Amino acid sequence: MSTLQKVENPRTHQRKRSGEKLCILVAGPGECIAIDMASGVLIRSVLPDSIQAMCGSYELVEANKRPVSEPKDPSRPEAVRLEGNVNLTGKRVRRRRAHRIIRPLLAPKSLPLLGFRGPAASYWTLSGNHPSVTIVAPDRGPLMLSRKDGSVWVRFGMGRTVEELPVVDPRISSTVKANGATRMGGKHLYQVLGWKPKLIVIALSMPLDGYCYKTVVGLLP
Repeated sequence: MSTLQKVENPRTHQRKRSGEKLCILVAGPGECIAIDMASGVLIRSVLPDSIQAMCGSYELVEANKRPVSEPKDPSRPEAVRLEGNVNLTGKRVRRRRAHRIIRPLLAPKSLPLLGFRGPAASYWTLSGNHPSVTIVAPDRGPLMLSRKDGSVWVRFGMGRTVEELPVVDPRISSTVKANGATRMGGKHLYQVLGWKPKLIVIALSMPLDGYCYKTVVGLLP
């Protein structure tokens, strides 16, 4: 019997309203990861460039969301489309409250990240019934590793498992590389970032040569 987590479909509303509130976790140039404040589920979508450039962690935005058109991408079952105007509310969710909202969404330590072991899964094996994005509260780490090929990776521990995944957030990777250190964690990482990373946001990548990879899309205070 499979012990993989099932994905809860994001709630949609039929009646018109000024906008549904989303708590932004990661606002990347290609995609954002957010929590739908009404349903408490994680969503993946795309923000307008002008909004994305101003968004930080735990920023509240208002937007109308709709499910993506069929066929759905099994590597992104949480994907929704933001329609109409996307507006910054000018408010942030306080960190303590954000952590309470995030707590039920944390990756279970007894199960493999995103439902499978290893760094990648074949695209054709994905059914869309399991998460493509999750949040980790590590027991150990995070430790940032700069490699000779210019990539930055994060090493962290969950229970008895040690994970090492690539960072795709350009702001974090460029900040780490600019420091020049090959290993960075604890107090050193706090000094470089200016804040202490407590949560790690992990998401499946787009298919590359038939595989979707686990990637670190952001760190959260």
